[in-house]
This record gives sequence, C-alpha cells and structure tokens, in this order.
Amino acid sequence: MAMTTKSTPQRAAEGAATRERPYVVTLEARLGTPASGKPPVRIFLGTQDEQGRAERVFFYAIERVRDPARVYEIHVMKNLAGYVRKGWRTGFTNYRFAIPDYAGRTGKAIYNDVDQIYTADPALLFDLELGDHGYLAVSANDTSVMLLDCARMAAWWNLDTATRGTKGQLLGRVKAQRGLWGPLEAGWNARDMEFVAGRSMLLHYTAMHTQPWHPFPKDYAYRHHPLGEVWYRLERAADDEGYEVFTRQRPSPQYREIIAQYRRSPGDDTGQPELPPAAAKLAAALDVQSVLRFDTPMLGRNAQLVAHSQCHPRESGGPGRATEQLPPHQVRGRLWTPAFAGVTTEIDQQAQPFDAVVAAGLLQRLPAEDVPWVLAEMFGQAGKLVYVAVDCQDGGSHLCARDPAWWRTQIAAAAARHPHVVWRLDAIDRNRRGQPTTVAYQSNLAGAKAATPPRIWVLAGPRAGDRSQLLALADSLGWPYEVKELA
Repeated sequence: MAMTTKSTPQRAAEGAATRERPYVVTLEARLGTPASGKPPVRIFLGTQDEQGRAERVFFYAIERVRDPARVYEIHVMKNLAGYVRKGWRTGFTNYRFAIPDYAGRTGKAIYNDVDQIYTADPALLFDLELGDHGYLAVSANDTSVMLLDCARMAAWWNLDTATRGTKGQLLGRVKAQRGLWGPLEAGWNARDMEFVAGRSMLLHYTAMHTQPWHPFPKDYAYRHHPLGEVWYRLERAADDEGYEVFTRQRPSPQYREIIAQYRRSPGDDTGQPELPPAAAKLAAALDVQSVLRFDTPMLGRNAQLVAHSQCHPRESGGPGRATEQLPPHQVRGRLWTPAFAGVTTEIDQQAQPFDAVVAAGLLQRLPAEDVPWVLAEMFGQAGKLVYVAVDCQDGGSHLCARDPAWWRTQIAAAAARHPHVVWRLDAIDRNRRGQPTTVAYQSNLAGAKAATPPRIWVLAGPRAGDRSQLLALADSLGWPYEVKELA
C-alpha cells in the first residue's frame, strides 16, 4: 500500500515552544493487582496542541488493553523548546530523534505519533528483543512507530542533532549504518486500510484529510475514513466513562507549578464583581438563583472564588447585573476553584449544584492539558448555565492562547454530557486590522427547557463540502447528535 504523506500546518507549532522536556503521565499498576516486577513500559508520544482529542483517545486505548499489573510511563512531547522547525511536516517531527537523551541514554523506549490507537498491549512491543539493532520499525524510513535502544542510538540521535538537523539528515545517517535498523512486524504499524481487526496491534490514521477527529478544520475538507468508526467507538466509550487524562485529583505537572506560583503570591480581596453582561442576560432568561464564579484577574494576584447566591439580575443593578448576594455563610454549595485544587470550603454538603458557573479570564491562564477536566468540573457543578470568557490574544500570562474555534471545541465536548445545561463562550480575538473583537458561541437556549433533548441524525454522504456544512449545523444546535453514513 502506498504510504500517505503527512503535511500538518505549522501555525501552532511555531512560537509555541514552552517546555524544556517532555512531561510524563504515569499509569500505575491498578489497585488490588499484584505488581508484575517488570520494568515500566516507556512510551514517547509526539503530539501538538490541535491533537487534543487524539491524545485523549490514545491514552484511553492504552488503558483498555494494558497489563493492569504493570507501570506505563507516557512521555508527552509537545511544544518543546530549542528546535529548528524548518521543513517539519508536523508540529513534532524531530522530537522522536531526541528520545535517547530524554530517556537518559539507557534502556528501551517506544515512539508513537499521536494519530494512532493501540488494539493490543504496548508492553508486548516494549518487551521485544532488539538483538544487535538500534531501532525496530516497519521500514528504515518510517519512524512513526519505533522501539529504540536508547544507549545505542544516542550516537546518532540525540538532543543536539535533533534540534539542529532535518529529518532527512537524521534518517540518512542511521540508514548508512549497516544493521542499525531492524524490521518490526507490520501489525505494530497498520496504516489505514492495512489494519486487520483481531490481527493488527495498532491502527495508524495516516491520511490527514480523513483523520476522524478533524484536528485542522481550517486546512482540510475532511472525508470519511472507512475505519473511522473504530476511533469513534473508543471516544464514545471514553465519554461514557467520563475519562480524562488529567483530573482535579491528578492535574498536569505544569498545572502544579502554576498553583505553586499562586500560593507564593499574596492575594487581595477585591470584593464580589458583577456578572459579565452576556452571562447576566442568560441568567435572567433561565431564572438563575445561584452562581459559582471563578475569577483570576491576574495570575498570582487577586486569585479568588466568588459565590453569588439568590442573584436577581433584574433588580436594582439594572438589566443584566447581579447585585444581591447573601453573606458567604448563607451561600449554598461548595466553594472550589481550579486555582487552588484540593482546597475547598464546605458550605453545605447536602447542597444541589449551583444554577450557573461562570469563569471569566481564567481558563487561558491554565495549561491546555487541564482545560478539559476544569470544564468537566464546571458543567458538573452547573444546573442551568455555564459561561466562559477567554482572551485568545497572545500574552506572557496566557499559557493557553488558542483561537476561538479551539475553545468552542473544548466546551462543546464537555457540554455533550450535560445536554440540559446552556453554555456560552465569549472569546476575545483580533480582527484583520488587529483590533480586539469578541467571537461568541452559544448553545441552544430551548434545549435546557426541554424534558429530553431531541434525537438528531446527521445524514452524511461522500461529498466533503456537504459533510462539513452538515456537521457545522449540527454543532451549532448544541445538542448531542449521531452521524449516519449514507452508502
């Protein structure tokens, strides 16, 4: 089968280098399972910001097939600093060639691109013997799945060569060394229609314009992938379980660093700010009586959580303003803020969720990896409304400076499990003249008032343009929907 060439847009990859090293997600042996005694399975994952959906399903697929008695260390290589990116076809092209150094030049390591899912335990790949070879792959040129001997490969692939050389140069050097490459069984890198259910151990979605999770909607008119349903089934299962890579109990490493900065910086109480006008208008329409609000006007200063109870948006503050609050000891609910994970103030353990949860100016200050679980917490606390305002403009204090469409995708994913909660996103961006402008997205207001959400089918045919318009229309409704493929 001819191999499909990848050509990933480089907008996000350039200028987004914020990490010196990969961060590690450790999957410990499951509780109640005796430890295997085998060394941890080390996996290095090449990815970029736009691949958030693919990352989550990659992790979830491993959780489904892994040995519960063994430890798995997944080193996420994303937004790494120091690389010359000229000529890269993805946002992570050369990261794989620095793995020997990232692994301490010792032991074995697996490399995976993010557009893959395991259908068999990756420990089976990790435990293969390399013999005299430095790396195993389906071909000397195809390094999208590899098993490496880090000590042996460090002479050719290391941080110095990876940050300065091109992919062609780095591959050419090792191909010139007889016996350095060794063949890997094809089932460990079944590319698109090479995949055979029950026999292949990994499915690799190589064709960019058919990847089921549509990471670059502005650059591709996406077409149906014949094996797309394999990926969608995994994502639906992850949704049903409420699975996230990171959670409030286990946030990302960078999140912990940010929280340490919060705790070292003195805060001051600036009182209870009013609701943003758009949030207040929706609160009035939905008869919102209580609001849980997250506010961080400045990172490291003024970090606070304000809970408004029995808000009456139409009273003395004028239309769209929430001015009446009961004293904190009378507020229903639990005071919790993602700025201080694990620090909560118990108000009433028997309380129901707040009617609305509002976060203005907070989420863009958090790592992108933590945005999904923070949004999940917000929707879990909200009975009627979630309102989010973010600043999409670049800035030193904005870790998560993404475009409005990225934020909309994140919120829609969290909202899918809460169809009765109305949501609105106000994203501050810049227009073509460089002036600030607000891009607003909002779910269907009537959906929250319906006894059950309507059943929506998208009848998708083979024409990519028609399909894109249909999916955009279904997304705009704000309700869950199913895609039915027409033959």
